[in-house]
Amino acid sequence: MRETNLQTTTWRKVKLGEVMKTPQPDVEKIKTSEYKRAGHIPIFDQGSESVAGYTDNMKAEYHGKLPAILFGDHTLILNLAKKPFALGADGVQVLEPEEPLFDRKFFYYALKGLKVKSYGYERHLKYLRELEITCPDINDQKRIASILSTFDNKIELNNKISKNLEQTAQAIFKEWFIKFKYPGHEKVKIVDSELGKIPEGWEAKNILEIVKRISVGKKYENETALPKGNVPILDQGQSGRIGFHNSEPGVIASLDEPVVVFTNHTCNYWLITYPFSAIQNVLPYVGINGYSTLFVYYLTCGKIKMQGYKGHWPEFEQQEFVIPPQKLAEEYSVIIEPIIKKIVEVENENKKLTALRDFLLPKLMSGEIRV
Repeated sequence: MRETNLQTTTWRKVKLGEVMKTPQPDVEKIKTSEYKRAGHIPIFDQGSESVAGYTDNMKAEYHGKLPAILFGDHTLILNLAKKPFALGADGVQVLEPEEPLFDRKFFYYALKGLKVKSYGYERHLKYLRELEITCPDINDQKRIASILSTFDNKIELNNKISKNLEQTAQAIFKEWFIKFKYPGHEKVKIVDSELGKIPEGWEAKNILEIVKRISVGKKYENETALPKGNVPILDQGQSGRIGFHNSEPGVIASLDEPVVVFTNHTCNYWLITYPFSAIQNVLPYVGINGYSTLFVYYLTCGKIKMQGYKGHWPEFEQQEFVIPPQKLAEEYSVIIEPIIKKIVEVENENKKLTALRDFLLPKLMSGEIRV
């Protein structure tokens, strides 16, 4: 790459509405309550920056051109689906660029570089159509897309590594505490017991409050409904993160140790190792009395299964566990701590890769950096 202030004469601006189609796929859409944690077909919806869940419903599978560019009409979230997929219940638009004028991956990155003004929970496709993007020579497009894809491919690989490490930690737990019959302690509940508690000072914020503040442009760097910022926002979807916001008193959960998060309606479990904020019904807890949060996470993970889109917290509070001696739980935590440390390292590397990609994107799209 070389840096220049000169703009090639073959580059021009085009209006999106003139070079983009929005086909309406004739497929069944999957309700949030029907999302699965595993399946043959990944689901994309407008609430997540990645796969939101899975289904085995073949009538929902999209068979159009790939990679497919997906736009959250309400949330402005963009996704690039590289394999056949299904759509969440509502609000996702498939964007088709005019070919061969545009390379599909370049078109996706060009859209990511736009600053689309948010109008709250209004539909935004009509505003997107009015914006302009740069249309370089097709060979330049492919080179630009290749550079940016390198970052995303590495991020995707890191996510797979993190998932494999997580599965390893779970397998060790099963080997120690499910297959092996240790001398049982008494049955205890997780919340407000000798085993775990909700962190003091925890307060879950309603995401609608955050979106409302963003939509009027208060203290945020850009105008999207769920902007990128310092602090991840967690919801109840399969992927957890639905966006980021910047630091603001009363929103961040600043914790000195990892926490486990349980989602009230969808029964997802996450081990969180960084400050975060969350919508309502995302509920954290930590280990106490010598039982580490790492142990408590693997003890409780997946024990409550989703039974329709209802509140599961009362069931979660009442469940009981036969716990091992504290010393044995501590030995397990020591063994898996390096695994968790590696997962955190991979997540931190992804943050740096994302930041570098986002730094280069506008420079490549404007021609400030030529390839």
